[in-house]
Amino acid sequence: MATSPTRQSKTAPAMVEAVVVLRPLDNDSLPSPAQSKKLASTVLRAAAQETGTKPASSSVFENLNSFSVRASAEFIDALARCKEVAQVLPNDAEVPELIAPVAKRSVTL
Repeated sequence: MATSPTRQSKTAPAMVEAVVVLRPLDNDSLPSPAQSKKLASTVLRAAAQETGTKPASSSVFENLNSFSVRASAEFIDALARCKEVAQVLPNDAEVPELIAPVAKRSVTL
């Protein structure tokens, strides 16, 4: 009995939302809003060339030298490897930051 080859799922990759912080200019000063916008476009274009995909959405925060992006994990990884990128911060954390209590009990003071 022959087994059929496994089929690969053709579903779209899961989207990741992140904020990308760009590096300051060479003289450690923050770029102008126009320079930030141009730098963000350059970084997004480089990641698109590397991965062959495009982000689902992006928004440049011109005065903060950063931008938000919604894209595949592969695209986010490509952004993180760009020399112009200082930091990539995920937008949503699946794990709560506070530790949940094990049990509740009354305390008499």
